[in-house]
Amino acid sequence: VDKAAREGHRHEVVAWLCFLAAGLADETALALAPVPFLFTLWRFGKRLRWPAIAVRAFAYALPVATLTPLQFMFTIDDEPRLADYRIGLHVIDQVWALSAQLALPLHSQSPLAESFASYTPVQWAAGALVIAAGVVLLVVGSWLTRLLVVWTGLALAPFTLWDLQWTAPRYVYMAAVPFSIVFAWLLVSAWRSLPWPALRAAGLAFAAPATAVILALGANATIQRNAAWQRSSEPFRTLAQGLKQQLPH
Repeated sequence: VDKAAREGHRHEVVAWLCFLAAGLADETALALAPVPFLFTLWRFGKRLRWPAIAVRAFAYALPVATLTPLQFMFTIDDEPRLADYRIGLHVIDQVWALSAQLALPLHSQSPLAESFASYTPVQWAAGALVIAAGVVLLVVGSWLTRLLVVWTGLALAPFTLWDLQWTAPRYVYMAAVPFSIVFAWLLVSAWRSLPWPALRAAGLAFAAPATAVILALGANATIQRNAAWQRSSEPFRTLAQGLKQQLPH
């Protein structure tokens, strides 16, 4: 085995360890197990033999098969919502709502939950557009684009099984990375397809202030949401400190 191959194997081991650490830190990260496996196939598929592919598939399937049952075994009594965690037609509503949350996160209320009833028609339309664009890219996009779309879908998958009429902004955090890459690629592709240099120059002139406004609004929303988290967690801080004072050491 040459030096480049050994270096590649070391990188794969490090990637697997990072995936395992992510799964231990947050079990929903286990849904992303196919992403590094598919990336390896996309990047080195022509060089890999079937035994090597099987070893990589087993390596990523093992943490999922081991940790997922433990999650349901030891937390179902502590998390009553798991009683509403199932496969059904409600998955369609959840996918739509999560796509809307991903595309157009307009809410600034309680950071813990967003009721479907609070979604505006514009948000529902944005969610439908995201789903339609994902389907189109899966059919006609490049393999890298398809990988990003699959990555987005897998990142949302654990949260689509709640049979509840609400979602939460934190449910789309892992999907935000591939979604942002695809969105940026689509914007750049649209800009490059403009037929006249004057239109491309106008697009750049519009993009700069638009980006600044989006960043300012996003920063303000983040500050408000952090403040809401602080207010909602304040009673728990008071309780924890009070228990330390009241209970004997």
